[in-house]
Amino acid sequence: MAKKMKTIPVLVIVAVIIVLAGGFVMLIRNRMIQGDNSSQAAISTQATSGNSVEQPANDRQTELDRLYQQGYEYYRQKQYKNAVSTLDRVIAEDSGYYQAYTIKGIALCFDGHFDEGMKSIDQALKLKPDYGSARFNKALAYELYAHYDTAIYWYDQTIAVEPDSVWSYYGKASIYGRRGDVANAVKNLKQAIALNPEAKKDARTEPDFNNVRNSPEFQSLVKD
Repeated sequence: MAKKMKTIPVLVIVAVIIVLAGGFVMLIRNRMIQGDNSSQAAISTQATSGNSVEQPANDRQTELDRLYQQGYEYYRQKQYKNAVSTLDRVIAEDSGYYQAYTIKGIALCFDGHFDEGMKSIDQALKLKPDYGSARFNKALAYELYAHYDTAIYWYDQTIAVEPDSVWSYYGKASIYGRRGDVANAVKNLKQAIALNPEAKKDARTEPDFNNVRNSPEFQSLVKD
């Protein structure tokens, strides 16, 4: 089998990887949208004071926030190209809008552009190193492209700033599940369920846990 693999052209291998990545898009659907409360809080909530000097700046910020929300919704709807083009408009007007870099980056990764997407996420982290959503989406991108050890590292980095990040624990559990590591899969899934009981329901049908599904520990954790 190994000898046959060596004879497959590089382009075919790349195509296979892309197909597999597409499968991951479906498997981690519940984790593709990190709860973005921090970014919502960061969006300007300044009240209009009626001051004619401040009004243009407020209007500009309101429009940027509207565009960001539009880009974010495109991402949620898996319209990745529309998300990227919309968020680029935000970044063109405000190069410090770290939330836009974050969503643009993960949209690019889901659309098959890992390196470009990672650069965008890294720019968000350069602007705001403790931004949990950027850390989470970096972990998610690494998981999507099967860089599992690095994904676990970044899930841990997310948890360091957002201890209640349900899907970071779930992401780690899924990776350990694929590896057949019962102890670590159950440990992290247990933490996810403690934060959000809905994680138990997802885990019952999650293909990532197939390699640990029949273990008594896993069965006990996900039972009704």
